Amino acid sequence: MRKTRRRDVLRAMMGRMAAEDGIRAQAIAWRIRLADGDAVAWEEFVAWLEQSPDHGRAYDRVALGEADAVQALAALPPIPAPANDDAPRPGRRWVGFGAAAAAIVLVVVGAPMLRPGDYVIETGPGEQRQIALSDGTRITLNGDTRIGLERSNPRLARLETGEAQFAVVHDADAPFRVQLGDAVVQDVGTVFDVVRDKAGNRVEVAQGQVRYNPGRENVSLKAGQTLVDPAGDDPVRVGRRPPASIGGWTSGRLSYDQEPLDRVAGDLARTMGMPIAVAPEIASLSFTGTIRIERDRKRVVHRVAELLDVSVRRNGSGWIFEPRTREAR
Repeated sequence: MRKTRRRDVLRAMMGRMAAEDGIRAQAIAWRIRLADGDAVAWEEFVAWLEQSPDHGRAYDRVALGEADAVQALAALPPIPAPANDDAPRPGRRWVGFGAAAAAIVLVVVGAPMLRPGDYVIETGPGEQRQIALSDGTRITLNGDTRIGLERSNPRLARLETGEAQFAVVHDADAPFRVQLGDAVVQDVGTVFDVVRDKAGNRVEVAQGQVRYNPGRENVSLKAGQTLVDPAGDDPVRVGRRPPASIGGWTSGRLSYDQEPLDRVAGDLARTMGMPIAVAPEIASLSFTGTIRIERDRKRVVHRVAELLDVSVRRNGSGWIFEPRTREAR
């Protein structure tokens, strides 16, 4: 009886390990596919994540392991090439590439335990991801976003580029901080959205309160308040918007009140995973309304163009908004 029970336990353990290996392999495949910029795959990826919480956890482990592997490979000294070596033939080049790829996959698959130190998480075009930190804070990344984190200090994040929403577990003794280059957003117990791009920094507070640059401007923002810190010498601007509309991109909605078209285009590009340009002469055109992100990307951009009475056309792999010609009116 005891032997039978032990065999059942061992079979269950082996089955669980096989299932985990299968999920890990799927997570690696999704990471490769999304990193290649396959925006069409996003709906399928979301469906895969929703099948089981184990899928999301496995994907996060793969992404973190990938970051470790890339950093480890970057730290290796270059291999000296003999002076009398012939030019590499295509076949030899592929062998080398395959060995490097195998090394990365081995590190990723074998990295459920994370080493101390910094790590970076990136999303591809149109990809969204949620990260749970050890203190309970949740970070949701929009597409084309890169964020740096420290395992030894879960109360610090560095948004290098893109957009992220932070749902912070407040700790008065160790406030959560988000670095945006030389600027800092400090939490006072809140949910807030942060954007860093070529136009500058943008902070929007959905719940609670944050401080922007406590050591300099020390601007306090409460729920419903927004801040824009433009690149260059322009001053910081504080505004307002409905708190419920802040971070709407996490549920497929982008809401605006008299915002310039170039900002709208940047948000659409990040969220939909495709380049969207704006002709300079209409870049400052104001847009008010809510855009629903749908699978039919063409329909989304054409709806925006109709509302603003401008033209939109294909531009390489993306779109460009342009002034409407008289003939098209």
